[in-house]
Amino acid sequence: MARPGTPTRLLVIDDDERARYLMRKLLEKTPYELIDARTGPEGVELAQKLRPEVILLDFLLKDVTAFDVLDDLKADPRTRGIPVVIVTSHVLEPSERERLVAETEAILSKDSLSREIAIHRIRDALRKAGVGTSSSTE
Repeated sequence: MARPGTPTRLLVIDDDERARYLMRKLLEKTPYELIDARTGPEGVELAQKLRPEVILLDFLLKDVTAFDVLDDLKADPRTRGIPVVIVTSHVLEPSERERLVAETEAILSKDSLSREIAIHRIRDALRKAGVGTSSSTE
């Protein structure tokens, strides 16, 4: 959990450099500190080490799917409680969507992602996790 006065740390796990750049631009001048990972295993390792307040996870990565990453995060007591928001351009099958709804805080479409939606969903995830947020620095 972030200490008062420290930025809220977000981990973006996405193998697409443009998607990571877009997320950085969307969250510019917000109280969020972005860390990014290019692969699922790298993301899990960073989550274990840095304990971000929220993870923004692409559904399809080169090496794994979001389910592999979620399974690894849920298996580790250090990362089990970190809220995850799926950010994807993949058209989800009903069974995929059902599992993601049960295991994550939100599912966002990259195609319709805006600054307001991103910030709102991150705040929702933080609230669900019991992490206080401040709106005074937007």
